[in-house]
Amino acid sequence: MRWYDKYEKLGRHIEAMKDMESNRRDTLVQGIMAIIRRHSPDLLEKFILEFPLDNSRQRWYDRDPYLWLTINGLQYGRPDLLETVALYMAEEEEAANQRDETDDSTTPADTVSPVTW
Repeated sequence: MRWYDKYEKLGRHIEAMKDMESNRRDTLVQGIMAIIRRHSPDLLEKFILEFPLDNSRQRWYDRDPYLWLTINGLQYGRPDLLETVALYMAEEEEAANQRDETDDSTTPADTVSPVTW
């Protein structure tokens, strides 16, 4: 069992990052790191030596040093930090879904009826 499986909302959002476009995932990681710095400024420095370093890099987030740092850092966060991060990720997911719906609702130029005079 992974540590984040104990936190249903957070675990679902972390797992969703696995298949996410890299630019969107990078934006989320930056936002999460900002939350960690505001909420628990010394969290990463305090526990970094405890983070598992898998030389074979079998976990999907081991391949990206920022993802590795973020996900392993959250493991040592207090429940209120984890809830704040889960809420942020849910809000970002909702905003992305709204953007996708807006993009899908526009009519492509090749399907527009030509103007007749």
